[in-house]
Amino acid sequence: MNQLSLGVRLALGFLIVALLPLAGLAWFYLHTFEQALATTVLQNITSIADKKTQQIDQYINERLADARLYASRPELRDALARHGAGAPTAALGAALQGELAALGERGAYHDVLLIDAAGNVVFSLRGESDLHTNLLHGPYRDSGLASGFRQAMTFLHIDLTRFAPYAPSANRAAAFAVAPVLDRGKAVGALALQIDLATLMPVVADRTGLGASGETVMAVREGKRVRYTVPLARLPAPPFSRLVTDEYLGIPMQRALAGDNGRGIATDYAGQLVVANWSHLPALGWGMVVKIDVAEALAPLHARQRLTVLVFLAFLLLSAAIALLLGRRFIRSESIIATQEVRYRAMFGSMNDGVALYRPTANGEEFILLDINPAGERITGVARAAVVGQRSRVAFPGLEAAGIYAAFRRVAASGQRETVSLTTYHDQRVDLWVETEVIRLPSGDLLSVLKDITARQRAEAALVESLDNLREAQRIAQIGNWRLDLASNQLYWSEEVFRIFEIDPQRFPATYESFVAAIHPDDRDAVDRAYRASLEKHEPYEFTHRLLFADGRIKYVHEHGETQFAADGTALLSHGTVQDITEHQQAEETLELYANVFQHSGEAIMVTDHDNRIVAVNPAFSRQTGYTLAEVAGKNPRLLAAGRTTPETYTALWAALAQSGYWQGELWDRNRDGRIYPKWAVISAIRDARGEITHYIASFTDISDRKAAEERIEHLAHHDSLTGLFNRYNLEIRLSQALLSARREQHFLAVLFIDLDRFKVINDTLGHHTGDQLLVEVARRLKGCVRESDIVARQGGDEFVVVLSGLAVPADASPPASKILQALAEPYEIAGDRLHSSPSIGIAIFPGDGDDAGTLMKHADAAMYHAKEQGRNNLQYFTAELNAAASERLLLERELRIAIETRQFELHYQPQFTADGPFDRPFAVEALVRWRHPQRGLIPPDRFIPVAEETGLIEAIGDWVLHEACNQLAQWKAEGIGPQRVAVNISAHQLRTADLVERVAEVLQRYRLAHDELELEITESVAMSDPASAIERLDALRELGVTLAIDDFGTGYSSLAYLKRLPIQVLKLDRAFVRDIETDENDAAISAATLALAHSLGLKVVAEGIETEGQSRFLRQHGCDLLQGYLYGRPEPAAALAERWRAACPLTT
Repeated sequence: MNQLSLGVRLALGFLIVALLPLAGLAWFYLHTFEQALATTVLQNITSIADKKTQQIDQYINERLADARLYASRPELRDALARHGAGAPTAALGAALQGELAALGERGAYHDVLLIDAAGNVVFSLRGESDLHTNLLHGPYRDSGLASGFRQAMTFLHIDLTRFAPYAPSANRAAAFAVAPVLDRGKAVGALALQIDLATLMPVVADRTGLGASGETVMAVREGKRVRYTVPLARLPAPPFSRLVTDEYLGIPMQRALAGDNGRGIATDYAGQLVVANWSHLPALGWGMVVKIDVAEALAPLHARQRLTVLVFLAFLLLSAAIALLLGRRFIRSESIIATQEVRYRAMFGSMNDGVALYRPTANGEEFILLDINPAGERITGVARAAVVGQRSRVAFPGLEAAGIYAAFRRVAASGQRETVSLTTYHDQRVDLWVETEVIRLPSGDLLSVLKDITARQRAEAALVESLDNLREAQRIAQIGNWRLDLASNQLYWSEEVFRIFEIDPQRFPATYESFVAAIHPDDRDAVDRAYRASLEKHEPYEFTHRLLFADGRIKYVHEHGETQFAADGTALLSHGTVQDITEHQQAEETLELYANVFQHSGEAIMVTDHDNRIVAVNPAFSRQTGYTLAEVAGKNPRLLAAGRTTPETYTALWAALAQSGYWQGELWDRNRDGRIYPKWAVISAIRDARGEITHYIASFTDISDRKAAEERIEHLAHHDSLTGLFNRYNLEIRLSQALLSARREQHFLAVLFIDLDRFKVINDTLGHHTGDQLLVEVARRLKGCVRESDIVARQGGDEFVVVLSGLAVPADASPPASKILQALAEPYEIAGDRLHSSPSIGIAIFPGDGDDAGTLMKHADAAMYHAKEQGRNNLQYFTAELNAAASERLLLERELRIAIETRQFELHYQPQFTADGPFDRPFAVEALVRWRHPQRGLIPPDRFIPVAEETGLIEAIGDWVLHEACNQLAQWKAEGIGPQRVAVNISAHQLRTADLVERVAEVLQRYRLAHDELELEITESVAMSDPASAIERLDALRELGVTLAIDDFGTGYSSLAYLKRLPIQVLKLDRAFVRDIETDENDAAISAATLALAHSLGLKVVAEGIETEGQSRFLRQHGCDLLQGYLYGRPEPAAALAERWRAACPLTT
């Protein structure tokens, strides 16, 4: 029973010991198989996805290449030019049909369209509804085609639009490759290739390698939602018809649309667990997911699991039977083993290691040598007969020092086997490295096994020395070695590898994954793919990658490795080297940079040898000179010389190169076509270590444009850019020179200051371009009126100066001045318009009117203003009185500006009464501006208004008058006193102001006045100076509801043709006719006729300047509507008028 009980226990123990590792092995096997299978499936999915991505990128790039190629063809440029010239569209289509039909068929395009620069679709291969429409303003202006056209025309590059339903193609999903058609760098139109989504469907539908459940899904983000661009297997719908939110996408598509590329196991849009690869397609802006159901992908794993369980159960039964059998046998052999133990120990005598048998003494402190085998005699150098029976310390004196004797005592006491490793044993006979194992036998004796490891130790020492030498060599060469056990994933690095990677060996997990983590993040995937590819292909592994350190430094390393494989192809061990090639890489990059600088430099570069023979040139040299390297190699650069550079320049050049090795300067060359041009050259001499010149390097640029620009700048510095005449700066210089000559020769000299009449009107009305052309024509006429020795200059704006020199008497200035007056008054034909302008000319004579340039110019200017005051289109000589008037005018202008800033103006109001009364309350008042000067007192308008109009200050004054008058009327209305209307005069400058109507409307709204409570008065001359513009502006004011009046009627143009076109309601009869109405029959007749004419035109009439009852009676008898003059009231401040009105109407106070 005891034996049976022991056997059962042994069997159970055997089963536990055998089956637990087997179960672990089975689990490890299935887990490894699962990982390998998942990796294989993911790699397969990734490979399929990469292939689809490449196919899509290739397809898109081919379409862009087609667009670029065909957009550059001259046939398209010519077609657009013919279309722009008015060629029939049908003829254009016929010319392009064959050319573009071939393109459409070759590229499988749905349509090919040609668009002109204005956005008009002038050709369509299919002739769909977008033909002859405008992409900028037409029905398809918001389409992808319109967007691509705008991008291409704006940035002059090819634009690929997103796929989207396109209305003219029955809402088929399409994208457009739009390329600008360029003519001399300017976009004259665009070529659009319509790409049908159906052409990408073969890539989507291809399920090769995806099994039964595989699928390719693509989608694009539209705002906060996502649109599927292809049909879905589990949710059938046409492309671009399904629009969902992120929660219905599945994780892979969410990652792809976020711009991530990756792979893994996740749930898809239908909630199905899948093996997927997701990626972002930049060319389309889509996300792409290639997937297969996990159930299908891992089906081999499930089958393998079932098979493993069956095998494990079978092995369990077999192991149980074997364990029972072995247990019985073990029990039978146990006694036999015990009796034979001593015999088996004796077999050690034949061992190669030295074996000695010792017996402890009674006190356990000493050991008697009982026996020693031949190997022991050989190793220790003793004879068996001489040492057997001796105490161990006598037989072997070196045991104590070697530490072996102490091991004897420990083993004898504990019974535990002990090994003394790497010990030196030394006595008078031998000097050894030994390794000793001490065993206590059941009898209590000690068995010592002595192993001579001297040779091994010396070999190891030599190996250590060799490794030290290897490490030093690796350090110097910056090469380290590595080894990777693929079974255990244990990685070994040499010291140099750790130094290269700058990693502490104590903190480095020696695994493959740790190695990959130490690589530059951008290189990790590439290195991993390269290594795994070498394993798959059984090829050596070689790759260069980067290391990125915390301080931003980057190293370049070169890896080389090989892998050892088992007979069945299993990878066992990889080993190789790592070399730090950072300096080499930087040197290569530097050389590449120098080469790129040489090749791509905008400056021509030429290299010659020490004998000045050309050995190298860059492309810029060939572009500039026309010569290739083959044509100039071995030749002297003098073949480029044009013969214009002086010999002294060449002498200085070679002297500088010999002395300092450097020269720069200007040379003249001739290119291959014979064109002579200046160049700026920089030449350096290159010397070797001995200081000998080996080469010369010359870089140079064509400076023709720069020299032309310098000449142009020099010209512009002294001439007017528009007319080509001398400018003000050059005028001062030449006038000063002419004065020196006049003093020396004792001749007279005349300065003519010329200003064009009505130029501002022409410039403002017809535009600056017309004004510029007029100035150019004036300059041409001026030069034709004087001698070449005379000076003609443009002072600025519409002012010119002519200097007549060498005059015998002052009167000699009159003929050329009169000629100028006549020539400039002739009509001008400008851009089909017949324009009229005349000059006002002021003349100052040297030396009588001034002895220097400044004084003569000032006096000529004063004379010119006098000419304008005399009615213009005349010439005036300077006098002392004109000088005083000019000074007064300048002073008045300065004080006017101060008056505007300090509000020195005030308004006086003159009442207007209806002809039939009452005369205590006026129907209207006219606002008249007055200037109250702090020192001079009240200055009348006829003194400062002309100056204000000439200087443009009238606009600020007029705005103030308008605001002040309307504000005053609003105050009177609030009090219940005063007139129904206020009349305000506006100047010609105000009438030409573009926003006059808006300003008037803003003032009326600000002071809450009805529009008919304001009357705007313009003089007849203002209205007739530019009738068309005046009528347009007055029409707008009339539509606003403002009352319009013509002032001073009869004193100006009195053009009835224009009068009937002016949108006025009131005509003011000038005081010049009213003054003598009682005594002058002509004035009476004119007044009566004016009243009759105005009434026949439906106009009201206001008579100004009424001072007598007789005048008033005559005007009322002839139907005058409103009366104004001293008879009814002088212009007074608002306060005085208001006081009188309150007194007349006491109920209002």
